[in-house]
Amino acid sequence: MRLGPEIAVPLDSASGALTVEPAVAMHDSVIVVSWNDSHGGHRERGRHDVGSAVSLDNGRSFRSLGFLADSSSTNLPVGGDSRLVSDKHGTFFLELVTNRSGGDGELHVYALEPPLYAKWKQLSIVTMGRIVDKPAFIRDAGGRLVLAFMKDWAIVTASSLDGGRSWTAPLRVSEATLRTRSGSAVVQCGNELWVAWMEGGGMLLDELWATRSRDAGRTFEPARMQYALLKTVQPPAGYALGPGRAGDLGNDVGLACVPGGGRSAQISMVIVEGAPDRYGRPILSRVLRFDRAVGAAQWSVPIELTKDDGPAARVFPSVAAERNTFGTLYYEAIADQSHTNVDAVLGLSDSRGQRSRVKLSEVSTDWLTVKGDNEYSPGQHNFGDYISLASDDGRYVAAWTDGREGRSRIHVRVIEMP
Repeated sequence: MRLGPEIAVPLDSASGALTVEPAVAMHDSVIVVSWNDSHGGHRERGRHDVGSAVSLDNGRSFRSLGFLADSSSTNLPVGGDSRLVSDKHGTFFLELVTNRSGGDGELHVYALEPPLYAKWKQLSIVTMGRIVDKPAFIRDAGGRLVLAFMKDWAIVTASSLDGGRSWTAPLRVSEATLRTRSGSAVVQCGNELWVAWMEGGGMLLDELWATRSRDAGRTFEPARMQYALLKTVQPPAGYALGPGRAGDLGNDVGLACVPGGGRSAQISMVIVEGAPDRYGRPILSRVLRFDRAVGAAQWSVPIELTKDDGPAARVFPSVAAERNTFGTLYYEAIADQSHTNVDAVLGLSDSRGQRSRVKLSEVSTDWLTVKGDNEYSPGQHNFGDYISLASDDGRYVAAWTDGREGRSRIHVRVIEMP
């Protein structure tokens, strides 16, 4: 494998002190990254905007695309957690949700088109009722754009057949319960479309749920709990989420399809849970993977991907697959009384079960020294609650929040497989 340069993406001149929660996608030599930005408080205190940048040279350099335009139907600034995908023609699609004052959520969809990749074009604004941000986003084998997200305390899906200009009504795939959490995942593998999510009480996430469609998302099987987690552990010192320290270090489920012909394709699902000591008490966090061949009756037993990597807290895994390899990107934090040193780590495993581990951040960040943006974004957190991994044509691209300079900035790195 070969590592490209580690690049801090360029920021707009109006960027704030806080840039977190990146999304990334790639097609050929073009890479697009987006993130949440406190934007110097140019609008309302406590609101953020979505910034983005593009690389045309396989991640060796980036240019800023500035900030997404305001919605044409509301005075609120655009400010949801963005997601990115690309199509076979090299067009990139970005979606996010912004919540209006009345509680309804608006889905905003944009396109960034070749060959210039100069400016995002807004395709649609759709009001879908009381929805939560962070919809999972894919382009399926038929070219549809597919979303999975939480609406009215249930997980739902919606799809677009015209490149994001119009969307189907949300289809509920889970029961509506106060235990349902945002951070769902969706993937197509062979003739199966899978949706997964977490459930729990309060800040505790203790159940992994999933459901499957075999007719391109028109109907889904009854949702089932797939795994009961150990109680989650305290976050590493220096990580602050909103008004307090969250216990849900896994937050998002990860789903990926490991390529293969016909039924040999494999779906892999990733979560984080507390790692027990010899008395069964969760003390750190580990990354677990569940595998299932297309058409199989059940998921595998959990495989601990970080078992031999030493004691550390591992949080917020993001997953992708390429050329019969499976990649998991996560933060790895090692703490003592005065430091919490964090690295971005990519774990790789192949079809033979061989594993490798690559530290992508050349310099560790001490979370305890990273400042947020208490003036303009006091409710936000220094590193965000997710990172992003994508793949294309034998390459992975990772995007993470880095704080080695004492403030949050987005870093990107390409990994080329042999």
